[in-house]
Amino acid sequence: MLWTILFNRFCYNNKNYYFYYFIVINLFLFMYIHSNTEINLPGGRFEIEIYYINLESTTSSGFYCDWQLHRCDVYIIVKLYELADNNSRQLIRVRTETIADTAEFRIKVSEKINEKLPEKYRLDLYVYDEDALGEHDIITIATGLYQPEKTNVFQTIPLNYSHISDSFSLNSSIRLTCNSNYYGNKCDIFCSPHPWAYDCDKNGRKICLHGRHGVNCDIIDYCQIHPCPKNTRCKNLPREHRRKCICKNYEGPECHSVYYSCEKSPCKNGGRCTLLRELIEDNDAEGFIYTNQGTNDDDDETICICPDNWSGPFCTQPVIDCISENEKYRLSTMRLTNRFCLNGGVCIIHPGNSSPRCSCPPEWDGYFCELNKSWSAGRMFGIAFSIIFVIFLILVIGFFVWLCYMSSVFELTN
Repeated sequence: MLWTILFNRFCYNNKNYYFYYFIVINLFLFMYIHSNTEINLPGGRFEIEIYYINLESTTSSGFYCDWQLHRCDVYIIVKLYELADNNSRQLIRVRTETIADTAEFRIKVSEKINEKLPEKYRLDLYVYDEDALGEHDIITIATGLYQPEKTNVFQTIPLNYSHISDSFSLNSSIRLTCNSNYYGNKCDIFCSPHPWAYDCDKNGRKICLHGRHGVNCDIIDYCQIHPCPKNTRCKNLPREHRRKCICKNYEGPECHSVYYSCEKSPCKNGGRCTLLRELIEDNDAEGFIYTNQGTNDDDDETICICPDNWSGPFCTQPVIDCISENEKYRLSTMRLTNRFCLNGGVCIIHPGNSSPRCSCPPEWDGYFCELNKSWSAGRMFGIAFSIIFVIFLILVIGFFVWLCYMSSVFELTN
């Protein structure tokens, strides 16, 4: 209705044709939404199958339905009741088509109930012979109790009925199929599969996907989704949406079996051996830092923290690069005072490469660790959202302009 009001205000001189057009569109939208929400209601569909045999074509009184050479013209009234403590409530009443001149047939009726279903039912079958003149003759009245044992399968219903002929029989079975996303014998257990959280089993229980647990599978096990290396202990950090690998005497996002990397320190001249990730998290390094890749069998990355007067992979070379680069950057940008790397980054010089680089904490990026990852992602999201909104607005305005133009052309032609 909002679009109808906007359109009439924007093109106030249009004919009523467009008004009714938008009314119809809104009605179709309402019907579509209503039809889609209906399938989310509890309840299910009952399929009642009936097998009728009356070889002698007699009624309950023992007389022939029609002439002796003719069979009965049979129809059945099917009633299904809810069995409560002290009363019963009719849920289904269906009259089948008339099957003319028959002694045996099988027929099925199907009805849907969109509500919470009971545990027990009573099935009543009224079998008639249809006569063109006079009252219809009763062939038999049958009744039986139905209590669903499982859904989606036909369950035989023992019927009680009276008929004087031994050649007469009446059998029935019922199948209950729950509405979409509903389970259980009463179709009252709701479970809608979540694409990345859980599936549903045949009883409506939630089966958590890999890395999920909890009643609603809303607890994420980051350790199961992204396991830590061997010889480590994994700790979930749900508030931070991540996990931490805990190693011997060290904690960090990844450990890579570094629990023995510095047991035999390769650092000389008073250098201190440590792990790169540990240093980044502690953010308390003084002096010059070089990576020593492949210093043990596991190819772990260890580093030597050298005194101020030593540098190099094992603190065996004179100090050269980081202070001079720090001074150059400070003088050129006036953004630094005493550190080459920003926001807790660590200045690192690789062997064979005279240019220093910054090893940044997880939430920072850039050559000098000057870019906040979360801020950059939020800014990109805002830009993308703004572009999409502008395009949508242009399309809406263009649509209304086109409708007004077509309306004016229509008026000129008439």
